Amino acid sequence: MKNDELNELRKHINSLDDELAVLLSKRLKIVVKIAKYKYENKLDVVNNSREEEIIERINLSLAKNDNNEFAREVELLMKYIMNQSKAKQSAYIQNLINFEYKREGDKKTTHGCLVDKSITVAFQGIKGSYSHEALDEVFGKNVKSQNYKSFRDVFVSVNTKKSSYGILPIENSSTGNINEVYDLLEEFPVNIVGEKIIRINHCIIGLSNSSIDNIEELYSHPQAFLQTSEYLNELLGVKKVPYFNTAISVKKVKDINDGKIAAIGSRKSARIYDLKILKKNINNAKNNYTKFIIISHNKLMANSIEGNGRKVSLLFTVDHKSGSLYKVLESFAINEFNLLKLESRPIVDKPWEYMFYVDIEGSLKDFKLKSTIDNIIPKCIDFRVLGEYNYDNNEKDL
Repeated sequence: MKNDELNELRKHINSLDDELAVLLSKRLKIVVKIAKYKYENKLDVVNNSREEEIIERINLSLAKNDNNEFAREVELLMKYIMNQSKAKQSAYIQNLINFEYKREGDKKTTHGCLVDKSITVAFQGIKGSYSHEALDEVFGKNVKSQNYKSFRDVFVSVNTKKSSYGILPIENSSTGNINEVYDLLEEFPVNIVGEKIIRINHCIIGLSNSSIDNIEELYSHPQAFLQTSEYLNELLGVKKVPYFNTAISVKKVKDINDGKIAAIGSRKSARIYDLKILKKNINNAKNNYTKFIIISHNKLMANSIEGNGRKVSLLFTVDHKSGSLYKVLESFAINEFNLLKLESRPIVDKPWEYMFYVDIEGSLKDFKLKSTIDNIIPKCIDFRVLGEYNYDNNEKDL
């Protein structure tokens, strides 16, 4: 093909693009008018039957004019245009809602620790554990707490309403997710109502007459071993004994009363059980943080936790076929939502199939996010909003 011929074809493309741009702008102006009508008449932005009708009409029009050659590509473009139209409608309606809120006056929420003494908070471990430290930071030291041996026990306590809230570690900045907690979120119908991030400083703790050189056994939670593996590799001949959690490991050392046995735990646990810190700050990473979630059978806490904004946590499964996950994530991308986290977990008894956990920056009070979720639900096999809450970036050094 000669350059002159290519240039002529490109001129033709440019002319068509100019026409398309004008037509699409006209279409969007009508889309805004439709959004105003939907807002005034309390109609949903998403109308799946209308979208199917448009695609069917376009396909019939192509067939009538013998233009079926690119029917699939045209259908994909139309779906993209409709997604942009829904995003425009959602944004327009949200602006109307915001204007109404401004006229009425914003109601401010109260932040801070929840200190209602009538509630009970469940946690895994014992006093001195990092979970108990996080509990104190969120609820205060005067709240009634109940300790349990396992994460599952905490979920059961909250689900059966024996406890008002539960607090559990869900992710560490060095070793990643605590998968058991993600799996339990799928299993139990509880809500996430808050989160807290704390800084973890692991120490080796032993008896007052002990030293690093004479340790033969070291107790701790497997996560603590992973987070301190570089230092532990230098302790030749020391047997690592996995145990329930760090604080229980420290108490074990106290109970055994043997100078050859030590544990990995926090500075506070050493103080509680009157033991000696043999080595401070043995983390692999200098900045080692753990994120804790607060769960409840209610959807909201009585008071909000101090935080830097709102986020929504979702759990869903999609068809095990090409493009299913993309269709869900595309809706968030088109509407310009910030995904803070995306994780997958295997589905029990369904090899190579997964459930997906997503954190999104935003609020369900935002009409745009709510309508996006309404649009996503039909694309999923199972879908659940785990909760909306403030996210915490204020790392607490414990």
